[in-house]
Amino acid sequence: MAHPKSRAAGASLGSASQAMAHTWSCAAGACLGSASQAMAHTWSRAAGACMSSASQAMAHTWSRAAGACMGSASQAMAHTWSCAAGACMGSASQAMAHTWSCAAGACMGSASQAMAHTWSCAAGACMGSASQAMAHTWSCAAGACMGSASQAMAHTWSRAAGACMGSASQAMAHTWSRAAGACMGSASQAMAHTWSRAAGACMGSASQAMAHTWSCAAGACMGSASQAMTHTWSRGAGACMGSASQAMAHTWSRGAGACMGSASQAMAHTWSCAAGACMGSASQAMAHTWSRAAGACMGSASQAMAHTWSRGAGACMGSASQAMAHTWSRGAGACMGSASQAMAYTWSRAAGACMGSASQAMAHTWSRTAGACMGSASQAMAHTWSCAAGACMGSASQAMTHTWSRGAGACMGSASQAMAHTWSRGHGPHLVTHCWRLYGQRISGHGPHLVMRCWGLYGQRISGHDPHLVTRCWRLYGQRISDHGQHLLRDSWNFGEAAAVSLLHTFLIEHLADYEGKRHLADASAVSRLSPYLHFGVLSARMMYHEMQQAKCSVISKTFWRRLAWRDLAYWQMYHFPGMSEKPIRTHYEGQAWVEDDELLRSWQQGKTGYPIVDAAMRELWVTGWMQQSVRMVAAAFLTEVCGISWVEGARWFHDTLVDADLPINCMMWQNAGKAGVDQWNFTMSPSSSHPDPTGN
Repeated sequence: MAHPKSRAAGASLGSASQAMAHTWSCAAGACLGSASQAMAHTWSRAAGACMSSASQAMAHTWSRAAGACMGSASQAMAHTWSCAAGACMGSASQAMAHTWSCAAGACMGSASQAMAHTWSCAAGACMGSASQAMAHTWSCAAGACMGSASQAMAHTWSRAAGACMGSASQAMAHTWSRAAGACMGSASQAMAHTWSRAAGACMGSASQAMAHTWSCAAGACMGSASQAMTHTWSRGAGACMGSASQAMAHTWSRGAGACMGSASQAMAHTWSCAAGACMGSASQAMAHTWSRAAGACMGSASQAMAHTWSRGAGACMGSASQAMAHTWSRGAGACMGSASQAMAYTWSRAAGACMGSASQAMAHTWSRTAGACMGSASQAMAHTWSCAAGACMGSASQAMTHTWSRGAGACMGSASQAMAHTWSRGHGPHLVTHCWRLYGQRISGHGPHLVMRCWGLYGQRISGHDPHLVTRCWRLYGQRISDHGQHLLRDSWNFGEAAAVSLLHTFLIEHLADYEGKRHLADASAVSRLSPYLHFGVLSARMMYHEMQQAKCSVISKTFWRRLAWRDLAYWQMYHFPGMSEKPIRTHYEGQAWVEDDELLRSWQQGKTGYPIVDAAMRELWVTGWMQQSVRMVAAAFLTEVCGISWVEGARWFHDTLVDADLPINCMMWQNAGKAGVDQWNFTMSPSSSHPDPTGN
């Protein structure tokens, strides 16, 4: 069990049979004791509180201007004292430790166990050992001593403070801040204590190892009962770490300290510049992250647990049997616990995040001003973090690689396969995977933007300059698609033969010469828009052919003639394959598996996929009944190849919404898009989308 401490407060926590969590605000103190269950208590600045337990561990915390004492009949006891106070503690049958601040004196006696006493700068100290060797470490301006009855013991001393530690049957750790003192004793297990700059706190654990973290101007120590111990120290801080049964790794940043202990698995923890955190594990690994001005604690009885804390808030949460996810904004607090599953949490710039893994190793990388974490249940995991962003990613069964650009955040998980993602700054190639896994975010030409799950990320506004999410398509279903200055369907077309002939002559005179070079552009500046009149018989293909022959144009487009011939090819296919509106011409494609997702289909129909060119085309289709031919190919390929939805659904929608809807032509186009038609080709989305929309606008 671990308990973190905020700067101006103190807190303590003890566990009898269950994990206990306590949250402490910046300027307050609290204490918590447990008889048989977890209990939480909050204490204001100018008050004091105490709590006693007859048969269980007991913890008490005292604010600056108060004093308190506490006694325990049969269990370990801890007491913390603030700057201007004194305290003493006695134990009848267990080890006892006492620490005294700079201008005070103290003494301590033990009936049956070793005794340790530490004296600050202006004092003296002595120490004796009955049966074991003794080790003592002394810093520049202080003194300390330490004795061990039956186990080895380690002690670290900061510059202007003193501390001592004694162990009856197990190792014990104690940390001392500059202007404060604290002591802690353990009856049968290791114990850890965390102290913030101007406060004191203590914490005891009945059956498991405990870890302690110390901020910039403090020190920490830790002992291990049965395993080796490693300690890393940064420039202005101290920290230590011990492992009960497994190896352990600890990383320390320049101005901070952190430590972490693991009961059964390896664990890694990274600490940001101006914060502190600690973590303990009862039977599984546990991770905790602490933000600058807040405190939080969390304990786990039988499973891994993770807790995240934002700047000005506190919260804690535990999960007994299921995984749980929670996202927290800057001014709030949240926590997350996992009983049996891995868990991932992402945190914004000014916050922290943590993650724990129940049965596998865990890796965590921390950038300068952000935090992120990632855990893997059964496989190794790698994570890369850029300067000003945060992200997390978890993989259930495979390794995973993720690349991160400077100004964006994203996360990605793969259930059974490795996955790679390449990101370009502007209008470059974008990775398109299965739409039901990754879709729903807008890709802009101004910067790298992610493609995320539409149902997992929703509710934010779409912007052309910043990566924003696209809302859930089915949550927006039923909302009106604003015409936003576009023409309505009725105003988009002129009816009758006279209007058709006038449009034909305008095309032959003004646009036919540019048809070869500009026919593919999405803005349809050089297309004829004559297909509706051909469909309804207002114009004939022969008439258009002869009009083109007689037109005074320097260039006659062979492609336009070929398009007229395709119309007859489509009718030929419908004649020989009368069921082509429902069944593929290539019969072996009848067994192809398609995705049946009504919500995803509806997002495509309404132009709410998050892909600008697809959304613009589908919204134009709905409002005007028209879509340029090359963009039709893009929209069709998106539905079939990206979303994995049957071409039959797309053919039905186009047939219902196109003004020029012609059953043979529509079916031939959609059969080819679904790779089931006669004219099959390999269609790649990025080159095709950049061809009609080269600028990304």
